[in-house]
Amino acid sequence: MPIQLSATHQNLIVNIVDLDVFNRDKFPVKVIRLTLTNQVRYVYHVLPFPIRIKDTDTRFTFILPEREYLLMDTAKRYYAKLRVNEFKECKLITLRHRVCKQNILVQLTHLHE
Repeated sequence: MPIQLSATHQNLIVNIVDLDVFNRDKFPVKVIRLTLTNQVRYVYHVLPFPIRIKDTDTRFTFILPEREYLLMDTAKRYYAKLRVNEFKECKLITLRHRVCKQNILVQLTHLHE
């Protein structure tokens, strides 16, 4: 959790919880979705820069990133990629903290660990 589960933080917890309520066979069903997080310390906005093609003066190329934002933890072992609209949907906890939904979390591994 990005914050402590306590009564003093209940207003922040309400901001990051998703609640779904529906009926199933005449019974109300409540689904509480609470984000479990890895602590992300670095957020990079990936921008494609044009690179001049060798031996030319007027031809350039660039690699368009799959996602516009790259999130990485302090140890630089876990990272996630988000699109602009996914980043805008992050829930604001404080001015410096957000909770973001990510579909794919990648863990970097090395052969010599």
